[in-house]
Amino acid sequence: MKKPAIVLGALGAIATPAFGQGLYVDGGYQLFSAELNDAEGDADDIGVLVAHVGYDLGDFLGVEAEGGIGIQDAEDTVAGAEVEGGVNYSLGFFGRANVPIGRSLRAYGRAGYVTTELEATASFAGSTATDSDTFSGFAYGAGLELFSGNGGGFSLRGDYTRYEFDDGSADALMFTVGYKL
Repeated sequence: MKKPAIVLGALGAIATPAFGQGLYVDGGYQLFSAELNDAEGDADDIGVLVAHVGYDLGDFLGVEAEGGIGIQDAEDTVAGAEVEGGVNYSLGFFGRANVPIGRSLRAYGRAGYVTTELEATASFAGSTATDSDTFSGFAYGAGLELFSGNGGGFSLRGDYTRYEFDDGSADALMFTVGYKL
């Protein structure tokens, strides 16, 4: 009778998630594609350097802050004018629900609030005009994280996030490298 209890206890210890509480940081690249209500045509892809600082409250819940700055603008020709546009900055705060998949892999969903400033410059016949606008709204997404150790150490992260702004929306694919303390 004791052997099955010992075997079940050992299996439970092996299957127990090892992520626990802890601070994490990461940084990487985000491919950001915005569709704004006052813009004409298709969305163009914009490159953003992105970073996160977060805290896992346990195996299943966490919070994180996200910050980004534009590093690659989109370029297009609209009605004969050369237009270049991109992200100046983006700041967001998210809650996360984590689902451990073994000891070094986890899936997660996240939802929060984001503020992003976009800037565009148009040039036509020797004249140049620049305008920027700030967009805020709800954001949600999902992703995967792979850790070098048992729920900690170095990590690789990939995620998709949808941004629902008051004046449009954006989709983003993000890949980061990080470390969990």
